Amino acid sequence: MDLVFCWCFARMAYHHGFSCNTASLGTATFQSVTFEDC
Repeated sequence: MDLVFCWCFARMAYHHGFSCNTASLGTATFQSVTFEDC
């Protein structure tokens, strides 16, 4: 399954607008993630 973020923005973001954190998922990774016009 693909994950797509379209026409998005982060408000009042201190450091990163979007954080793709897998720390709690063990060896998991994110695949097929698209940020379009973000």
